[in-house]
Amino acid sequence: MRSFFLLALIFCLQLQTASAETKIYYNKNIKNSKQFSADIIIANPKSVYNDLNILEAQGISMSDISLFNYYQEVTFENGTLIIAWKFNTEYVSDSFFKGMREYLSEMRPSIRLFWKNSNEKYQKAIDKKYFKVGSKTESTTIQYLKMEKQDIFDNAEGIKEKVVMSEIIQFQGKTILVTLDCLVLPFKTLEKGNWSKATSSDQLIELFGLPDKIETYSFQWPDKKSKNGLYYSPEINHPVSGEHWRFAKYPDLVIDISEGKKIRQFVTDRDLTYYNQVITSN
Repeated sequence: MRSFFLLALIFCLQLQTASAETKIYYNKNIKNSKQFSADIIIANPKSVYNDLNILEAQGISMSDISLFNYYQEVTFENGTLIIAWKFNTEYVSDSFFKGMREYLSEMRPSIRLFWKNSNEKYQKAIDKKYFKVGSKTESTTIQYLKMEKQDIFDNAEGIKEKVVMSEIIQFQGKTILVTLDCLVLPFKTLEKGNWSKATSSDQLIELFGLPDKIETYSFQWPDKKSKNGLYYSPEINHPVSGEHWRFAKYPDLVIDISEGKKIRQFVTDRDLTYYNQVITSN
């Protein structure tokens, strides 16, 4: 009997170890990527939304920066580099990691660079990577380093897993690391037409709690409309209607609830209006 319980204990420990195991894909084009170390790790980015006036005063136009939500300054001896990106998080389905390489170009952080020579104003990168540094032309290199799946243990309800995308920027001898959290959503959608497997609105409430904001929509042919980043083009005699649910806990996530109370689809908010309202109110 004792041996039975001992075997059972060992089996349970193996299960826990397997469930907590971290899966990592490295960029094979980077030499010694597993031993890679960055000179600078971006840990506390600033809010573009809060600093728009400051950035404009330093030569960065509203049209060049307003679609980005985070930025960080990196100081060099001859000037300052600004790294701006759209999101700190992206939302993905539970099948994301299985086909991760297919999503790589879509999920990588959208990055924009600006450079300022000492005592000058900022200039936007030409062709996304070239700058005039003093009297010379310098270029940057941007590439992904690794993709890492992690468990989220401190979350009482909601999302339990994430995939961390690590991006490296190399400029004037320095290597800078930027990360993007891809949060793995714990529900199924109607996108593949499987009604029985799609998560219901009741199940979503059990996972996330009550929504903090609900917006209704209704479209019919020949409408071709976008709402909160989701596109609708209904067929003749097949109108579509439903609700967009949003949660303050995940302010840049939009969940589409069908008229039949199933999750139709989801998207990371590209507008950021609601996101900024939530962030600035906290």
